[in-house]
Amino acid sequence: MFTPYTRLPDEVWALVFGFLSPVDRLRARATCTLWRRLVDSSGLWRDWTVKLRPVKGAYRAHFWSTLRRWRVTSALLTALRTWAHVATELPQLISLIIAGYCQERADSLRCFTRLERVYLRQCSLCVSLHGLLALLPLQLTHMRLCECSCKSAFFDEPGFLALSKFTRLQSFTFHGRCTIPPQCVLYRILYHLPHLQHLSLSMHLPPYMHLEDATLRNIPPLEQRALRSLELVDCSVWSLSTDMLKMVPCLQSLALFFRSEEPGGYSLLAAWLRELPLLSSLLLAHGPPVGAIAGSIPSSVTRLTLLPSRITSEEMTSLSTQLPNLRHLHLDPRAPLDSDKVALIPRLFPGLRSLHLRHEGLREEALKNLATLEELRLLETQDAVHAPNALVFKLQELTKKRVRICQKPETDRLWSCGCVHYIPTT
Repeated sequence: MFTPYTRLPDEVWALVFGFLSPVDRLRARATCTLWRRLVDSSGLWRDWTVKLRPVKGAYRAHFWSTLRRWRVTSALLTALRTWAHVATELPQLISLIIAGYCQERADSLRCFTRLERVYLRQCSLCVSLHGLLALLPLQLTHMRLCECSCKSAFFDEPGFLALSKFTRLQSFTFHGRCTIPPQCVLYRILYHLPHLQHLSLSMHLPPYMHLEDATLRNIPPLEQRALRSLELVDCSVWSLSTDMLKMVPCLQSLALFFRSEEPGGYSLLAAWLRELPLLSSLLLAHGPPVGAIAGSIPSSVTRLTLLPSRITSEEMTSLSTQLPNLRHLHLDPRAPLDSDKVALIPRLFPGLRSLHLRHEGLREEALKNLATLEELRLLETQDAVHAPNALVFKLQELTKKRVRICQKPETDRLWSCGCVHYIPTT
C-alpha cells in the first residue's frame, strides 16, 4: 500500500536526509525498506569518515559490503592491527586518519595505494621523514603529521628531497618537536614544494635555541611560490624574523597561535602585518595586545579572528577604522565581552555577515541591537549559560529568520585546541 510520502522523488528524500546527522540517518535507515534504499544512496555518505576500532569480531562481511555500497572514501583507524585487511575491504579509500600509529605496522601503509590525504596523530616513529615518506603514495595532496615523536632528527636533507617528490601536495602540516629553526624548515619546504598552497608548522623549539640561522643569510631568494595560507602554532613573537617574511609575500591567510603573551616584540608582528598587502584572513591567538597591532593590520582583511586576554572599546574602534571591509568577525577574549561592548558592534562593523562572540550575561538590549546588522547571516554566541530561548526567538523574529543562531558552551574555545583543523571533509 502506497502512502503519499512514498511518491516523493528520490532527490527530495536525499535532500531531507542530508540534513540529518549520521546517527539519525542510520535510525531512519532501520525504519523501512524504502528508507533503507534511500539512505544507502552514496551521495549521503560522500564526506563521512568511518571510525574503525579494534573490536574483535565486530566487522564482518556485511559491514564491509555496506561501506563499499556507500562508497565511503575516508576512514579513521585507532590502533588497528589489520590495516592490510582494511585496505583490501575498502580499496576506494582516498583519505586516511591514523591515531596511535607505531613503527611496527609501518609497512601496512603501502597497502593503501589510492590515498590522496593522510593524517597521522600521536605517532611514535623510529624513522626520519625520508623513511616515512617512502611508505606513502606519491599522489598525495594533503599530508598532516601531528604530535609525532621521533628518537632521531625528523627533518634532514634526505627527508626534504623525498618530500619534493610529492608534486601534487597542496597542504602540509607538521606539529611536533624539531631541532631546526622554523625559518630553515619554512625555506626548505617551500624550496622543495613550489606548488604548496597551505602550510601549518609547530616547532616546539627548546627555549635555549637561537632562532637566527646563518645558513639563510647567503641563500638565493625563493621564486614566486604558490603558498597562500600559513599557520604557525605554538610560536613566539621573536621568531617572526624578516627572513621568513621574505618567503611568503603573497599570503592571503595567516594564523598565528602564540605560546604565551610575551612582553615586547610588538614591532616585529606589526612589521609582518604591514608587509602583507594581499592578506584577507587573519587569526591571532594570544600575542600582543590588540591596540599594539590594530593599526598595522592590512585594510584588505575581511575575516578576522582574535583571541586576546581582553579587548577594550577603544581597541574595537581602532579595528573598525583599520578594517572598513570586514565581513566576518570572531572575538573570543578570555575576559568575556560585556553588553556595552556588544552593543558597539553594529555601529563599528555594519557590514558583518558572520559574528562569533564570547560574552557574559548578554542583555536583551544588546542582542536586539545585533538585529540591526542588515547583512548578518550567522551569529554564534558562546557563554557558560545560554541565552534564554525567548530572547533567541525574539532575535529571529526581528531579523525575519535571516540569521542562523548557534549557541556553544564555554569549553568549546578555539584557542584551547592547539590545532585548528582535524578531519577535513572536502
